[in-house]
Amino acid sequence: YIVVFQNNAESRALGGTALSFAVLSIDKGKVKLVSTVSAGSDHFVNYSTPVIPVPDGVESLYGGALGRFVANATVRPKFSSAAQIVDENWKRQFGTSVDGVISIDPIALSYMLRATTPITLPSGDILTPESLVPYLLNGVYQQFNSKNTGASNIAKVVIYEEALSATFAKLSGGPVKPKVLIAALLQGHTEGRINYWSSHPEEESVLVKAGLAGDLPVSDSKIERVGVYFQDNVGSKLNYYLNQKVHTGQAVCRADGRETYRIGVDLTSTVPANTKLLSPLILGNWKLEKLKRGMQRMFVYVYAPPGSQLAGATVNGAAVALDKLHDETYPVARLQVEMNPGATVKLSVDIVAAKAGKKTLEAQVTPMVNATTMVPTPLDCATVSSK
Repeated sequence: YIVVFQNNAESRALGGTALSFAVLSIDKGKVKLVSTVSAGSDHFVNYSTPVIPVPDGVESLYGGALGRFVANATVRPKFSSAAQIVDENWKRQFGTSVDGVISIDPIALSYMLRATTPITLPSGDILTPESLVPYLLNGVYQQFNSKNTGASNIAKVVIYEEALSATFAKLSGGPVKPKVLIAALLQGHTEGRINYWSSHPEEESVLVKAGLAGDLPVSDSKIERVGVYFQDNVGSKLNYYLNQKVHTGQAVCRADGRETYRIGVDLTSTVPANTKLLSPLILGNWKLEKLKRGMQRMFVYVYAPPGSQLAGATVNGAAVALDKLHDETYPVARLQVEMNPGATVKLSVDIVAAKAGKKTLEAQVTPMVNATTMVPTPLDCATVSSK
């Protein structure tokens, strides 16, 4: 089994970049940590073509990022795609077929540490439920803050591998409170921070039926589900300093009885004003991208239900054009926004339902470092386009 550790400080639609991996073997119930592997250090090839079949529309939607490099396996918010990319990379790089892929982020890992005692790393740093996230997603980058980014990256990778090994050893062999651990796993899954995939079809079908597979939003007769997903576009770790708020509003504004859904997103940058204090590893490729130091640039993707129509979008109140993009049967709005430290950007997307009738509206959102605030918001039909 391959465990993928996503780094939410550099967001991807599914959660974060897939920068670290752990290889587990399970034999008659005995779990063993075989090795840890980073996405860097020339462990994986950056392929010129995708290693898996790319679903219809996805190549254009994500700019050709899906399937070429393992760190970007999580750009699409469907875990089976990410898992199959990891599986295929393992076959090509290490000649090994895996039985399954598990994904977890540092926030979910911090929940799991509630079930055990503090972990002391070889560096002397101590991991607790409170310290793990700020240390692994921010502090470690500041700790290795030198002009030699290559050396800093290597040192950071060592710390990550030590943290993964020590955490696994404690959870598998140390004092653990089973009820607390199970509650932590359930919370992590509910928040979309823990996902599972099996290479065995009979097992995967059970995971899908149980809702454990990290799928795209699926509507039913009573609930209309949309997707709201985020992706860093600077190659930074600045999303540690990002707060998100998602507004959901709905009303029948048309003569044909179809509802209009409005998805609003507020993104606020909490990057410190003195950005010179931040490590280059945190700031990312701002010079190459011709941005100001500390600026966050994001892609926001809104997945509309199959059969529905995208009716319009705004950024900071101004109407913006939408490209005709889709992921298989899902119409998708893609918006690019930029935020200086301390700034807030507001965007909205209007969707016209496929059929007449009223449903409860829910949004499935990328699990970020800071929890996203969900706000039901009344929709005034006077603000809806008549088209």
